[in-house]
Amino acid sequence: MAKIKLDVKIPISVLKEGKNFVVYSPALDLSSSGKSYKQALARFNEAVEIFFEEIIKRGTLREH
Repeated sequence: MAKIKLDVKIPISVLKEGKNFVVYSPALDLSSSGKSYKQALARFNEAVEIFFEEIIKRGTLREH
């Protein structure tokens, strides 16, 4: 499967819970966490990529 490059802007909230950071997007109801802001954001970006890959693969993009 060919990679599709999407350039989208998604609103996020960044929270600090104890020593960890949490990145959350209410628009996608998707979140990730990490020990640093940079790590949490990188993990969130990876989760977003997987999210879009899956909905494109399943043909459900218009349902979201």
